[in-house]
Amino acid sequence: MKAPLFSLLLLFSLLQSATAQPDFPYHIQLTPRTIQGLPGLHSFAVAQTGNYWLLLGGRRDGIHARQPFNAFPVAQANTQGFIVDPQTDTAYAFSLVSLPAVVQEQLSSTNPLFLQEGNYLLFVGGYGFSASVNQYLTYGSLLRIHVPNFI
Repeated sequence: MKAPLFSLLLLFSLLQSATAQPDFPYHIQLTPRTIQGLPGLHSFAVAQTGNYWLLLGGRRDGIHARQPFNAFPVAQANTQGFIVDPQTDTAYAFSLVSLPAVVQEQLSSTNPLFLQEGNYLLFVGGYGFSASVNQYLTYGSLLRIHVPNFI
């Protein structure tokens, strides 16, 4: 019984001495930026090619409601893609309707995992409503998007 108590006291004393942090030698300043044509989005995927950004998926409604029946209204899903020109602070929306329905649905999902590897955006999963199966689901596909061709 004495060993655990001693260990706890030793840990407590070490934590007390470790709480002081050295001076942080950096200053961070956030500056608001307005990009014309870009709605408020969150939980989307992003990739870059040249001077352009590609934004896919996400939500337009801020934090989702805490009620299960109203957490992810279909009307608030981002059903468009956006090409952003950060040099001119402009964004251009484009439709996803020319893509197969299952791809459209996944690219309109929220919170996908994504990674850009060279010219390719790997877009995995995401959560949203699938009209194809008439239910909310986590998508089980990996989409590989050639960013320059997609733009």
